[in-house]
Amino acid sequence: MLTYSIFFGLLSIRWVHNDMENQYNLIYVIEGACVFVLILAGNLIYSFDFITSKIQKIWKFVFPIVILDFILGVVIDSIYGKHAHNASSELKSIALILLVATYSPTFLAHYKIGYGKEADNDMPV
Repeated sequence: MLTYSIFFGLLSIRWVHNDMENQYNLIYVIEGACVFVLILAGNLIYSFDFITSKIQKIWKFVFPIVILDFILGVVIDSIYGKHAHNASSELKSIALILLVATYSPTFLAHYKIGYGKEADNDMPV
């Protein structure tokens, strides 16, 4: 999961850069960047099994934000993205499948942080 976390972090930088290239509203770009920071933090927390009861409580709030941001990003990109109107339906479908596949480990990790795993204790050993 650590290798995936680093890979996803690098992809996140590219995606934020892409949002700026698409000339999206600055508030939207900053919000997306903040969510990517939360995603990276969650992936690293899960990678190092650093799930405490406090983190678990916070991630019950963060996990839905990650899901909503993903959905919002897909909708915004499909409506306003640079290549949204030039791509065929088949290509858009393949891109969506690849995007969901890329995000799936993140969704699972963040779900397990908030809901799936009991925190072992308040201080990791």
